[in-house]
Amino acid sequence: MIPARLLPGDLRYCVAGGWAACPALATDVDVWVYGVEHEEFDGECGRITRHLSKTYYDDFDPLTEQTKLVTYDHVIPVRKIGRVYDDVAQATYDIMVCEANTPYQLLDGFDISTHMVAIDYTGRVIKHDLWTPSKQMPLINRMTSKTGDRMRKICKRFGLDVPHILAEMERSFVQIL
Repeated sequence: MIPARLLPGDLRYCVAGGWAACPALATDVDVWVYGVEHEEFDGECGRITRHLSKTYYDDFDPLTEQTKLVTYDHVIPVRKIGRVYDDVAQATYDIMVCEANTPYQLLDGFDISTHMVAIDYTGRVIKHDLWTPSKQMPLINRMTSKTGDRMRKICKRFGLDVPHILAEMERSFVQIL
């Protein structure tokens, strides 16, 4: 699923979101390291960054300006470590570290149901209760500042009726308010 050299071997991780939903249509792979305690974040993020810098040299783009945990409109604090291109796998990996204890807890913070699926480091597939297949109308788990743009992207990727879905989304959002 990910190259063996991508992360230090003792980490729990999953691939979640677009690649887990449909690898053939994904443009990158979001790798989420989970189970890291809040007080261990800086040390673990530093260790992962050093590992990636040593292993990937010029193919690792660290996000050094990010020095604190952010939410990225996500419920669980997340730190994006950076982006790696692996020329053997011919894939781009975005590496994130989060405070989720399980992949399911991570998925619970995702905004759109189509991406609420993960594959953990053992190969186990985890689908959130709200997960919907890619050819079914996505559901909004929660509204964020990026949900509209993400919904358009998902609908276009899977050939879904964007105007219809966006109208439904706007109606749902108005009902919430």
